[in-house]
Amino acid sequence: MPDNDSNEGLSESQIDNTDESSVVFYKQKGSSKSHISKAKAQRRITTILGKQFEGKIEFRKNLISNTMHDPSVLGICKSSAIVLSEYAPDRVDFHEAFHFAFELCVPAAIRDNLYEYYAKRNNLDIHSKDDAVRKNAIREVAELLADRFMNYSKWYIEQKEGDGRIKTWIKGAINNIRDFVLSFSQRSDGNLNNLYAAIIRGKYAGIEPDKKSV
Repeated sequence: MPDNDSNEGLSESQIDNTDESSVVFYKQKGSSKSHISKAKAQRRITTILGKQFEGKIEFRKNLISNTMHDPSVLGICKSSAIVLSEYAPDRVDFHEAFHFAFELCVPAAIRDNLYEYYAKRNNLDIHSKDDAVRKNAIREVAELLADRFMNYSKWYIEQKEGDGRIKTWIKGAINNIRDFVLSFSQRSDGNLNNLYAAIIRGKYAGIEPDKKSV
């Protein structure tokens, strides 16, 4: 996981003065027609991480981090808080909640195995002796997994927040069949899909962050 420089709450000054390498964040991938809903984001994040996270979600109208000077950064996750831009597209809350659950709550053995597999699969050297190369590789894997979780969340939202039409059920059935096949053809993909399902349903809600991972 990208290094965390603090285990304290994420105040505005902490965000604005932090080094980019110390956080995991979401960058805008393209234009979005729908912006994040504060109410939905609060509900989704607390479902995944637990009610004790309610006071640790902040929404901003300005730049997420003045240090980064990058308007495409629309969400940040650190060890004890999540900060989201009001201009972030829908489901960025899932992206950041995944970072927290995966990096701090999921057992290290599961997390490390997935890091190893997806780093190798994407030709990323997470064990490089070059500190910059290693940190960048770890960040890329972290963002890849979080982006994939964000995509995974789309079907879950259609089930929980949609209108319940038959097409949602059909899409869900297709996804379930796909995931079942993947679990045999590519074991790590199947393991990741199972982990996504566990995280999004709140398996790790309320779990204290692993102090070794903070």
